[in-house]
Amino acid sequence: MVSPNEIHLRLIPQPEYVHKAATYVLMSTVEQVGKNTQLVTRRWEAYMSEWRANVRLPKWPNEVAPKLTQRWEVSLVGADEDKGVDLGPGLLDTVSHATYSSADF
Repeated sequence: MVSPNEIHLRLIPQPEYVHKAATYVLMSTVEQVGKNTQLVTRRWEAYMSEWRANVRLPKWPNEVAPKLTQRWEVSLVGADEDKGVDLGPGLLDTVSHATYSSADF
C-alpha cells in the first residue's frame, strides 16, 4: 500500500497459455460487530483491462477517512483466448483463470 487510495501490486508470472484479461479491485470498510461477525461495506470497485501493477482510486472532495479497518481485494484474471471480456460483475463468467488476494489496514 502506498496510501489508503493507492496500491502497488507484484504481478504473478504469466503462463504462456494465459492472456492477461483484467484486473478487479475492491476497497471496503470492515467493522467487527460481534465475536465472529464482520460488517463489510464496499466503498470502491473497479474493473480494468489487462493486469495492472499500480491502482489509484480517486479521492472525492470532503471525503472523511473512516476509522474502521479497510480492506483491499485484488483479482487478476486471464483467459485461454485473447478476446474481450465483460468488465463488470459477469467478469468471472467470461474468463478461465483467476487469482485473489486481500489485505486489511
